[in-house]
Amino acid sequence: MERKRGHQVAEVVAKLPERPASVSEGLLGVTARQLEAAGKLQTYAGQQAVIIARRMSDFSPMENGSQLAALSRELDRLMTSLLVDIAPEADALDELQGNVVPMRQRRA
Repeated sequence: MERKRGHQVAEVVAKLPERPASVSEGLLGVTARQLEAAGKLQTYAGQQAVIIARRMSDFSPMENGSQLAALSRELDRLMTSLLVDIAPEADALDELQGNVVPMRQRRA
């Protein structure tokens, strides 16, 4: 089959929708801030969590959704193991309840 002279092949380019910067930076930023607050950012597992969060933030709609699910499960596992020993900050009610117990013990 012979090609005709001057015949050009059209190039089709599909444009992917852009996602807002706040969404792509959100997971990575939150992950890094939580790890930094817990003093775990510079650990081996902390760096793994950051890499996974970055990968999830850069996830393309053209990729397989099961890959994203696997990354999500691994990030959840890592963050849970890193932050499990970090107690949440006590609020005023917790402090008040903490004072009531010793007072009751003194009365008994």
